[in-house]
Amino acid sequence: ELGNSWVVSICVLAFFLPDIWFYIKRNGRQAAISNSLEFFLRVVLVYMKAGFNFERAFILAVNHGLSKKHPLSIELRLFVYELEAGLARDEAFKALYYRTGVKGIKRLANLMSIGVELGTSLTQAVEAQLQTFNLQRAALLAKKVNKKALHTTFPIILISFPMFLVLVFFPAALQVLTVLKLLVSNL
Repeated sequence: ELGNSWVVSICVLAFFLPDIWFYIKRNGRQAAISNSLEFFLRVVLVYMKAGFNFERAFILAVNHGLSKKHPLSIELRLFVYELEAGLARDEAFKALYYRTGVKGIKRLANLMSIGVELGTSLTQAVEAQLQTFNLQRAALLAKKVNKKALHTTFPIILISFPMFLVLVFFPAALQVLTVLKLLVSNL
């Protein structure tokens, strides 16, 4: 009976192990894409400010911005191939988001489509996306700083409270005892 439970345990583990492995790989890939998206957009913005239109700047940034083996580079090259094959930009962005699952790409696609509909420049849309990244980074940094401050507060309290007792209450207690001794001796 002990052998059967081992077999069942191994079978359950073997059944779920590929899913766990794919989950870990997918999260790592999404993190790599999300972490390098800001850099990529900065490269696109540099090309756009140099005078290239959005499509050309995007292609140049894909070819020269990231290493060829980076997950974002692979996905963006596929995105460029889709655009060159005649797929609409909105549909290509939707497909890119569907393949990657990175929210930053969805926000970028929404900004691009809204920018095109409203007639604003795509440079402003990219700059707006970069400002969003800056705000997110600042919020994350503030959250980390607050978390560290909270982690350091507890040890400070643990150290300060006994010192407070010794420096404030002990002398006060000695004075109270002295006064009580005087009162007892006078009675």
